[in-house]
Amino acid sequence: MGQPPLVDVLIVEDEEHVAELLAEVLGEADYRVAVAPDGVRGLEAIARSYPRLVLCDIMLPRLSGVEVLRQILADSGAAPPAVIMMSAAAPPALPPDVPFLAKPFNLDDLLDLVDDRLRRSGAS
Repeated sequence: MGQPPLVDVLIVEDEEHVAELLAEVLGEADYRVAVAPDGVRGLEAIARSYPRLVLCDIMLPRLSGVEVLRQILADSGAAPPAVIMMSAAAPPALPPDVPFLAKPFNLDDLLDLVDDRLRRSGAS
């Protein structure tokens, strides 16, 4: 059995103002939030904090969001966190169970999607 989550939502986003806004909105919705500024630190934060959900930008320094997603899905340990991918660029091919948010997006839509993904994963 895996470790209990220390974080509800891990935001992996390199644009500081976007990460701060998302953290504020999710925090006001009573989620425990952490932020990682790039893909490598995102994977380190996943291993350290066992998030219930990862909100991941696709265009990241050091390691792309797509590679972060691949590594999350390839981890043979405990059940992986739910994942939501986001980007201002056109979405790449993603697994059908990984939702995509096109930036800019409505924050109410984000909250609805986060709630839905956590409920579906059985993590809420």
